[in-house]
Amino acid sequence: MTRSSTSIGGWRTGVLALVGGGLCALFLGVLGGETPRSEPQPGTNGKPDAPPVKPGPTRVQGIDAIRAVARTVREVRVQTKDEATAAAMGRQYLDRTLPQDEAARRALLIEALGDEDEDVRWIALSGVFRYGRADPQLVKILIARARDEADFVRSAALAALRSVRRAEPGTVTFLRQTLPTTSGPLWASIVHALINIEAADASALAGYAPMFLKALDSEHVEQRRAAAYGLARIDLSPPPDGPFPHGAIRTRMIAALEDDDSDVRMWTAQGLSRMLHEAAPAVDALVELLADEAPHVADWAKAALGEVGRPALPAVERVLLAGDRKRAAGAAYVLRRIGGPDAVRVLRKGLAHADPVIQVRSMMALRDLEVSGLEAIPLYVRVLALEDVDALRLALEGLSRLGADARPARDAVARLAEHEDDVVRVKAGSILAAIDQKDDD
Repeated sequence: MTRSSTSIGGWRTGVLALVGGGLCALFLGVLGGETPRSEPQPGTNGKPDAPPVKPGPTRVQGIDAIRAVARTVREVRVQTKDEATAAAMGRQYLDRTLPQDEAARRALLIEALGDEDEDVRWIALSGVFRYGRADPQLVKILIARARDEADFVRSAALAALRSVRRAEPGTVTFLRQTLPTTSGPLWASIVHALINIEAADASALAGYAPMFLKALDSEHVEQRRAAAYGLARIDLSPPPDGPFPHGAIRTRMIAALEDDDSDVRMWTAQGLSRMLHEAAPAVDALVELLADEAPHVADWAKAALGEVGRPALPAVERVLLAGDRKRAAGAAYVLRRIGGPDAVRVLRKGLAHADPVIQVRSMMALRDLEVSGLEAIPLYVRVLALEDVDALRLALEGLSRLGADARPARDAVARLAEHEDDVVRVKAGSILAAIDQKDDD
């Protein structure tokens, strides 16, 4: 462990000990402490009177308690540079310190959102949504804090807006009215809030589609991301009968697959995957994403092509046989997901490809469709005799899925037990161990 990490760990331990004791004292002192109970005395009805009720904190005491928490957590945030951990600690200490009544806690935190101390505003933001639903008053305050002069307060306000899921009547109307006056990250956070609140109302979400389409052209990447996310959440699956009603949306989403931002591409691909067969016009653009530099984009492109199904087969076949190893890996996955005789036919063409990696990719996909493990072993053994490290790794991966059934390939695997490539050597050792353990049993 490095000196710096040790000092941070020690700091956290010290702060936890300090806060644990300090806030306990704060709870007993600032918030009024424990009121001594008098001995029960007979009442007029002949029964003992109830013990006095412990008084709650005053408003001033509650705000002072929030400020004390903010001062303590500020040290953690500054020392560790970890706002998430500091915020979690703050919420824990607020739970211990503030009154048990949720309405009272909420009122104190809302008041603290207007405090002159930026750390008090920040810690209040971290806890305010734990108590009750959002309402227009609170949302208005959050929007104001999203324009706060302190960067970390702005970030917390935007995160709080994005997390809104429960809202009182009038909140959605207020958010809708506010949206046209905003841009960038604030616009995106309000959109996330609207989507979260109205997630169960398909018609309400569909009503936002024109706004999302327009935002895909925004210069602010946060708006384009939120718009693509919104389109992915709208139900654009085709109706049981009749023409597909979302052709214009689909056309604009296909164009968004070429956006410079990977999250925009990813959410767009996810949205297209929900259009089922109606995403077929997007096939050519989706196959280009099979080699996307962002893995999450490539994964959703594969999912979308799999949902398109048989109409995607010609384009996927071209990709598999073109010789690009990265795209071929995605194509093999898509073919396995589509399945059926036509997909098997294309994969068998892959077995005859000159590239051993494409051969193995095709065989691994066929293994999930119709080929047994024993049928796959001869190809794997043949590839293990090559010097292509990528092909060796892939063939060993195929054999590892067979477990002890890879026994016929043991000699070929054993020759790689001392290979210079770490991955090859480890995979070979793992396969040999599985085979030998089965033999011992």
